[in-house]
Amino acid sequence: MTARYYTSTAIYMVIPSEGGHRYRFLCEDTVTPVCTTSVYASPDPFQTALTAWEKEGRQHFELCPRCGKWIAADSYPAHASHCTPPK
Repeated sequence: MTARYYTSTAIYMVIPSEGGHRYRFLCEDTVTPVCTTSVYASPDPFQTALTAWEKEGRQHFELCPRCGKWIAADSYPAHASHCTPPK
């Protein structure tokens, strides 16, 4: 059996902004930007990324149960149980 590893968030970029940081979450299949958050101020950028993910990012993604990637919800096939065929 193959182990699957799931990440807490989609891959993201930290964008320094006045008053804190913004986070740009990317589709892990196409590596294209899906959403950019508002500014979050915190001394712990990792914890803040988790908060930004839950408040603003997660709703734009689907987690593929086959590959464990966070896929942009608008490109995730609604009729399929996974994002793409295995390679």
